[in-house]
Amino acid sequence: MGQVFDGRSNTIAPILGAKFWREGVILKGLKVLGDFDTRNGKCVSFHVGKPIMITADQVNPPRDADFATEVVAVGNMKGFEMAVTASGAGKLQPGDVVDIECLGSKDVGQASDMVTFHIHVLRP
Repeated sequence: MGQVFDGRSNTIAPILGAKFWREGVILKGLKVLGDFDTRNGKCVSFHVGKPIMITADQVNPPRDADFATEVVAVGNMKGFEMAVTASGAGKLQPGDVVDIECLGSKDVGQASDMVTFHIHVLRP
């Protein structure tokens, strides 16, 4: 028998929006699952390890109610991209284990502030 694959679009990782990321928020031990494209750019999905509670308005698109999830995604955020680049890891790869710390936000003269991050990547 050949390989069988199954998936549902409603199980795609919720994208953690800028409202989620506040100075001092730390997610540790995230395992990179892969990436996917959206109309706003590329997102990276992670397995959290144990369920975390997310407020409905902290994800894109917003949900109707707060929820727990073991899988999240980080969207096309310039500060995240800059931190990954600065880490020297290059593109995050499936299996990488990542710690993400939000350092705050910075006025960059755009419509919204840039969220800044510290990223630690372990590539087994």
